Order: sequence, then structure tokens, then C-alpha cells
Amino acid sequence: MSKVWFVTGSSRGFGRQFVEAALQRGDRVAATARSTDSLRDLLAAYGEAVLPLALDVTDKAAAGDAVQRAHDHFGRLDVVVNNAGYGLFGTVEELAEQQIRDQMETNFFGALWVTQAALPLLRAQGSGHIVQISSIGGVTAHPGFGGYHASKWALEGLTDSLAQEVAGFGINVTLVEPSGFATDWSGSSAAVADQLPAYDGVREAINAAFNSLTVGDPTTAGQALLKIVDADNPPLRVFFGTDALQLVPPVYAERLKTWEEWAAVSAEAQGATAGDDMTQQVSRDELVARLVRAGELELSGEDQAEAATYFDTENFRFHGPDGLESGFAGVDAYFASVREAFDDRSIRRGIVVAEGNYVACQTWIEGTFVREFTQSPVGPLPPNGKRIVFDLINIFRVDDQGRVAEEWVRTDNRGLLRQLGAEGS
Repeated sequence: MSKVWFVTGSSRGFGRQFVEAALQRGDRVAATARSTDSLRDLLAAYGEAVLPLALDVTDKAAAGDAVQRAHDHFGRLDVVVNNAGYGLFGTVEELAEQQIRDQMETNFFGALWVTQAALPLLRAQGSGHIVQISSIGGVTAHPGFGGYHASKWALEGLTDSLAQEVAGFGINVTLVEPSGFATDWSGSSAAVADQLPAYDGVREAINAAFNSLTVGDPTTAGQALLKIVDADNPPLRVFFGTDALQLVPPVYAERLKTWEEWAAVSAEAQGATAGDDMTQQVSRDELVARLVRAGELELSGEDQAEAATYFDTENFRFHGPDGLESGFAGVDAYFASVREAFDDRSIRRGIVVAEGNYVACQTWIEGTFVREFTQSPVGPLPPNGKRIVFDLINIFRVDDQGRVAEEWVRTDNRGLLRQLGAEGS
């Protein structure tokens, strides 16, 4: 089935490519720009399939009106792309107050206003995909771009939270993080701070580094985005461009290294001794690795013998929602029913806290509901073909051998049942 898109910043660059890719394959698009004059050729070429809308994303009321108009016009919204944005060049000391405020208004608040306007509509229809055009500069930082980085790091944090909040409503969220592309990001749309001679050396160094990077062709980005919005299990984050995979991993490795080197001070700040902290750190890492592996094996069914080694199978106790109690066999049977009912399964764990022999975490289990689910909260349910997200809070107690001896789980069963198509149960 064709999709209905809402795209900001459609006049040029990535936004234009996204709009054209969608229209060329028969989708319908509400294309926004500050002036619809730049969209006249799209209207001439695609007629009623495109709805040109004038929009300054910094105007919250206008953003809400534009989103509603698009929904009213086409009857639904499937993909919302927050693409409007621009670059800001200047060291932190050089930035003028209005420059940084304007940067945040467009790159961060503009995306927020459109997202907030779209969410009630997407929740009501039980589906949708919000795509935020971030940047490699949303996960790394370089001198001379502090204001721009601030806007994209803010967007990344907001969107990560958003993805967790709306998964249960059937809404997908993706952050696209491009590296260097031949768009107008650094051209006429960019803002440049008044330069201080003291930072000439910094600018020379960063310019030399950037000149060695590969510049991507934005005309191919539209087809790449189509693959993401058509995916059954789209990513939360995806790079556009090849340089990012070379530049970002070393940055993350250095951060982890620094945190580990200063772990003793981290523990001291919490009132623990350095020695205690190092013991707990090793224990925490081992526990987390075992929990991740155990979940992967239970969900995949690949090696049940290995999966059992992560549990005290004889004494294990499970405490589930609504007073559900069982032993290891009950949990094993539940995962077997999940494997039978859902295809394209995946599991993620977000560690909240680990202390002593206890680990608390959030777990997301996803899968496409294609066969009868015999162990739903209300008993057997028929498949509905939808992508389902089990959003769980887990607390594990492990024994001295690192095996899970006890588990408590909390989840919103009503939200899960809505996804499974059993709202009236």
C-alpha cells in the first residue's frame, strides 16, 4: 500500500530528495517549505499526489496547522520526516546569543513542534513512522560547531526517549545521521559567527580534517530512506554515508575507556571505596553479558542447553504481572510460545542499575505476530500481522555462580493487548 508523507524542508537538499523518491514510486506527500514557490515544479509534475504547504517550523501553531491540514487532506499520515535545519559555524566563544537561539529554534524545537502535532494522529491510527534527520554531529563533536552539535545532541536525546514512549502504539522512530553530503548545509542556508583571530588555528585544523572526508551524493539518499520506512523492523539509528562508521566507533571506544579509567572516582562519589567499586564493576559487566546472552538464546531457541546454564533451573522463581508465578519450566514454555507466534524477533536490554546480586533493566522484545499466541495475558489470540513490542521492566537476582535465581517482571498488559488486537479483553 502506498504511504502518505509529511516532510519539512522540502525545497532543496535531503528534503527535496526524500519528497521526489516518495512521489516517483506513487506515494503521496505533504511537502513543506518556507515558501511554496520552490515547490511549484513538484505540483506541476505530480498533481494531486503532492500538497505544497508553506511552513516556518519555528512557529509552533503553524506547525500544528500544517500537520492537521496534511492529515485532513490525505486522510492519514504514515511517515513524518523532520528534515528542516541548517548549519551554524563558530567556536563557542564566538557564537552570538541570537545565533544559538535561532539554531535551537529550527533544528530542535521545529522538529519537536511537528512531532508533537503528529503524535495524536499516529496514536489514533495505531501506526506511523517518525524520521528525524540528525547528523553524525549528533553523536560526535568537533571544534567550531558547538551550537550545531547542541541542537543535534538535543534532538538525539529527545528522540531516543520518544522511541521508547511510543513503541507500544505501533509507531516507529528513526534517527538518520548523515556524514558529509553535497547539500546546502554549509552553503547559503548556513549561519557564520564573527570570527576571533585567536581561533584561526582551530579553524585551519578542522578545515584540513574535513577536506579529507568523502562527500556524499544527496540524490541517492531518497532511495535509502525508502528502504528504512519500508522495513518491518526499522532501526532507531542509521548512518547515511561511509565516513561515519570510521569516525564514530573510536569516539565511543575512547569514552568507555575514560569512564573505566575513572571508575574509582565514580564509586567514591557514591560513597563506595575504590576497591569495592572495581569488584562491583567486574561483577556488573559479567551479569549484564550473561543476561543479554540468556535473552538472545531464549528468544531464538538456538541452544536451549546453553540457555539453561544461565539459570538456577531447580530453584528459579518467576514473579510476573497480575500475580503470575512460575518456575523455570513456565518461563521456558512462555518463550517457546513467543518463538512460535512471532517472526523476525529481536531483543534489547537497557541496564538501569546493577548492585550486588541484583540487576534492574528495561527489556524490549519485538516480533511480527504471524501465528497464534497461546500464552497472551488473556489466553490464545489469533495473529494480526503487526509488529509487536513487549516493553518490560525486569529485576533479576543472581546466585554466587552468576545464574538467575529469581526474576520480577512488570509491564503494561493493556497496552500489549491493544497491540495484539484484543482491546476488549
